[in-house]
Amino acid sequence: MPPQPYAVLPPAPEKGPNGLGVAALVLGILALLFAFIPILSFIAWLPALVAIALGIAGLVARNRRRGTAIAGLSLGVAAVIVSIAVSVVSVAAVAGAASDAASSASDSNAGGSGSDDNSDADGASGAKVATVGTPFLADMGNGDVARITIMSAKYKKHDSTGAFASDADHGGYLVLDVLWQTEKGSTSSNPMYFSAKDAAGHEADESITVDDGLGSGDVPVGDKTRGNVSFDIVKGPTTVMIEDPLLQEVVRLKVNPQ
Repeated sequence: MPPQPYAVLPPAPEKGPNGLGVAALVLGILALLFAFIPILSFIAWLPALVAIALGIAGLVARNRRRGTAIAGLSLGVAAVIVSIAVSVVSVAAVAGAASDAASSASDSNAGGSGSDDNSDADGASGAKVATVGTPFLADMGNGDVARITIMSAKYKKHDSTGAFASDADHGGYLVLDVLWQTEKGSTSSNPMYFSAKDAAGHEADESITVDDGLGSGDVPVGDKTRGNVSFDIVKGPTTVMIEDPLLQEVVRLKVNPQ
């Protein structure tokens, strides 16, 4: 009896790229980045949930690689967890700050004080009043304290000598030389924490092309960083405000640059 031929099975189809998985991965990374930023953590859950949905769809897709789908799904889940944690901490910090402010106001009223030495003509209460050249402590929340010194405040025609130098819309630039140190905990320097108003109360436009700009990043305790912060503003008396990561004003100072 002649031998029977073996059946030859067709080769398994090669798995192709997983577009759903790639989309899940991109959204998962974006969501996780947002989740760690207190201001954006409240919206991080939206791209996170989309990443989870796309990751699941990518896993069940036939003849598609699953690596990116698994990664996107995992990042989406992680972003949801981190977003919830950061949001809870942020809400607690805001509630604590409000409670401290209420307690401070109550103590002030109980003491019979009719004025607030920490308020100025702009009506800001609770924020410290500082001067150029003198270090001041800024409570950045969660027990973190920064020692900030405005080394100088100068008015210039241009704030940059590079290719991006341009004329100011309001006549010139107020350039602050800022020294940022961490006194307690771990603070983050950021030029976006600074804002300025002219004598008429008009808010200045912050410049991003200033030479030797103040860097944005963590500053461990005992460490320091230094750089410039610049505003397109009319020349004259100016109020500079400094905020914490939750956009609560903690310090302000009056400058009259020459």
